[in-house]
Amino acid sequence: MRGTILGYDSATGEGVITDLDGGRVGFVRGDWKSPGEPLPGRQVDFEIVGGRATGIFVVPGTAGALAPNGGGDLERRATIYGGVSLTCGLLTYLLGPLGLVTVVPGLIFGVMGKNAGSALTDRTGYYLSVAGLVLSAIALVLCLAFIGIFAGFLGLLAWFGSLH
Repeated sequence: MRGTILGYDSATGEGVITDLDGGRVGFVRGDWKSPGEPLPGRQVDFEIVGGRATGIFVVPGTAGALAPNGGGDLERRATIYGGVSLTCGLLTYLLGPLGLVTVVPGLIFGVMGKNAGSALTDRTGYYLSVAGLVLSAIALVLCLAFIGIFAGFLGLLAWFGSLH
């Protein structure tokens, strides 16, 4: 049977699906079989057993068409943000001085991915984001330390030059 998730309360783990005929049937989180969360607006395929929806799967190609999170799957977004953050963090070290340009995007995408993935069951995006944040933050500290040391060295040279 096909239908659309009408609502879901993550605190209680219960939700309601409306079928194609307009009828409503309840479900619990344990009956959700697809990756991700049962977000309102998702089209699903399910069976009714004992007056309750079971074996609930997202209909392929409809993962978030009406979802309130902007139409994208939250796990997917968190993983993408985390991947971008980690890539930026790694590029900072590989590009040398030019890598300083990737520090800010690494931090921004790291925070976005960490926020998006913090409450999800699949924590992949969260962990990728934290790794990207750590790499980017270390790179930022190293860059700032290098700039400080270089400025101090120039100041020391200027001081020695004024003595002679």
